[in-house]
Amino acid sequence: MARSLSLFFRSTIRTGRTPLVATFRSFSTSRILREHSNKIIFNFRSDTATIPTDEMFDIMKAASKGDDVLKVHEDTSYPICLLAISTDATRNRTPIHSCNPNHSRAHSFQTTNPSPSPTTPLILRIQESRDVNDLESYVASLCGHEDALFCVSGTMTNQLGIRSLLVQPPHSVLLDSRAHIFLWEAGGIAFHSQANVTPVVAKNGVHLTLEEVKTGILEEDVHTAPTRSMLYRSALVQTMTIIHADITSRHPVIALENTLNGMIFPLSEISRISEYGRSRGIKMHLDGARAWNASMATGIPLAEYGRHFDSMSLCLSKGIGAPIGSILVGSRDLIKRARHFRKLFGGGWRQAGSLAAVARHCLDTIWPTMPGTHALTRHLADSLRALGLGLAFPVMTNMVHAQLAPVRLTVGDIAPHLLQEDIRIAGKPDATTSRLVLHHQITPEAVETLIRVIGEVVRAKGKVVEKAESVEVGNAMDYPAAN
Repeated sequence: MARSLSLFFRSTIRTGRTPLVATFRSFSTSRILREHSNKIIFNFRSDTATIPTDEMFDIMKAASKGDDVLKVHEDTSYPICLLAISTDATRNRTPIHSCNPNHSRAHSFQTTNPSPSPTTPLILRIQESRDVNDLESYVASLCGHEDALFCVSGTMTNQLGIRSLLVQPPHSVLLDSRAHIFLWEAGGIAFHSQANVTPVVAKNGVHLTLEEVKTGILEEDVHTAPTRSMLYRSALVQTMTIIHADITSRHPVIALENTLNGMIFPLSEISRISEYGRSRGIKMHLDGARAWNASMATGIPLAEYGRHFDSMSLCLSKGIGAPIGSILVGSRDLIKRARHFRKLFGGGWRQAGSLAAVARHCLDTIWPTMPGTHALTRHLADSLRALGLGLAFPVMTNMVHAQLAPVRLTVGDIAPHLLQEDIRIAGKPDATTSRLVLHHQITPEAVETLIRVIGEVVRAKGKVVEKAESVEVGNAMDYPAAN
């Protein structure tokens, strides 16, 4: 199976054939999509629902095993902690901790004696995680930023980005009223940053405009919670003088999302908003969980998007297909501050090299297949419209927000029939809209089966409205599977 995956990705990239045509010629899904029931499940609920492959586990086993929390930085004087372990066979191993700030730095685990006697202490030098470092450097370079921080989830990298740009309350974050960081991150902005949120409605139904952003900016007023930001000026301490200086200035934070509900935020409008914001000292954050899709669909490099933002959060477990992970990019000072907050949030992970290595593998092999996924998504949308269904949002990348109301059906009418074909979709039983998300493990055959089953239910139970009313853009709260 690992060989078939490898051949699939190499043939798609090397031959230059349209991924929609070449995608599954050598791709066996019979093993990677099996769940505990040993049945093949095609999960349209989210692109986070991909299944790790045998090849991924092989990569993870060969990854570096260094500690990512106890990193030793060139620009700090943090001591290297040593662990001495007694190997006396007559006693249990007892760790003895010591720190030597003058100890030479090492790049790998090593011992003072390769063949210690039973009573010789083993000295283990704490190393940086090579694979984590490589991933962080690679993504930072892709996005045109100085540094990056590998974390467990997109929610964490979003919250770290926002928290690292803000100072102390009262302050606010301006964003789209449908934004993930506003609706679907458990109130993280309020909890972690103690910040107010200023949600702005995108009247065009796709993205915010500069004019709408301007109306949402909270000006200097004793009655408001202005948002202000500051980079971490010292890795260890902030004096009251520094804090007072920043309290006297008002620097709002604007958070944009690309893509949002599968829709691409035009670079031209991002540029307008960023230019205006920065002219007023505003910090810019991007929730780029699916910026990979936007970049691949438009051909715009991530670095071109990145130059308009002070921090960017990019998920690695959605369309990229990694088992776990997300990454925050920004300046060195911002990432140093975020690293401290990551530890405070309880998000410091130790031997994360295996997850970083497989994430890099997915970037190299799965990211290039996104055009095929996007083409398959457009085919699905066109076919559903031909059956009489509506679309809540324009289809631009890998999402179809299918509206069942025009054919007088609910999710509960079609979900059981799809499940009989081993297809899962999102939505409560009484909902009339279902978000269908495609990814690299959704095959053309699965899409055709989904279209066929929905068509059968429409003909058996549905009723096409002769003249459907104009479709309004739905509220993000209508979509329970928002990750």
